Amino acid sequence: MNDKIIISTDNLSEAEIEELLKLHDTSYKVEERPAYRLLQDAAYKYPDRTALIAADRTLTYRELNGEANALGHVLRDMGSGPETIIAVMADRDSYAYVMREGALKSGGAFMPVDPTYPDDRISYIMDDSEAALLVTTKKVMNRRPGLFESLAGKGIGIICAEEAVAKGPGDDLNVEVPPEALAYVIYTSGSTG
Repeated sequence: MNDKIIISTDNLSEAEIEELLKLHDTSYKVEERPAYRLLQDAAYKYPDRTALIAADRTLTYRELNGEANALGHVLRDMGSGPETIIAVMADRDSYAYVMREGALKSGGAFMPVDPTYPDDRISYIMDDSEAALLVTTKKVMNRRPGLFESLAGKGIGIICAEEAVAKGPGDDLNVEVPPEALAYVIYTSGSTG
């Protein structure tokens, strides 16, 4: 049996053929904007729609954007900007998204770090990436106090996401981020990349 599909343009008009040829037209103008604008624009357009359903809570676009802004302001105050790598150590809950978006809103790049990794792996990632900031939750901090004491001792700024969300202002930051700026960094075990 032949599984090949053959498509003929014999039955298409000149206009239809021209339209087909333009489907992958690389001259299409794409508006360059920072990655954080995806959430922010959705929050303006659909403020009361559900943006996130997680194990711990549900957030609207307005709520997620506001919490990410609050964290972004705290990160900015701690020196974040374009090309700043911000480690994000989260369980699989709503704060994983708040932290990622907050890092982007500060102008920085997020770097997910699995909170179940051994201390030496996390230390290696932090040293190798030269990340100076790490965002996590109270729950993760309480499970690994020795790790966070060690990282703080190396001069890494540790930010508790819940505290940042509670104290940071919720207004948009609108940080200028060049299109070529780093958005994320990922360390893998080698078997996944």
